[in-house]
Amino acid sequence: MNPQKGEIWKHFKHDPQGEEHNYTYEIIGVSLHTETQEMMVCYKPLYKSEFLEEKNADMFCRPLTMLSDLVEKENYQGPRFIRVI
Repeated sequence: MNPQKGEIWKHFKHDPQGEEHNYTYEIIGVSLHTETQEMMVCYKPLYKSEFLEEKNADMFCRPLTMLSDLVEKENYQGPRFIRVI
């Protein structure tokens, strides 16, 4: 399932007990990397991202395949991102 513009997705690091919207993102769109022809997804955090501020950036971008990757960590096994709405 490809993400659609405006959808809300949560990263597996999202903590329901944490600050509002932590690791929650709005999909900006799907794009094409001009050099590699790889499909990418662009998304912006719904929380204040100090990392983006330090880099003077507005959003994140990663390969589209990573959105649905399965993650295996000590305390978590499942999808990297989950569609909320």
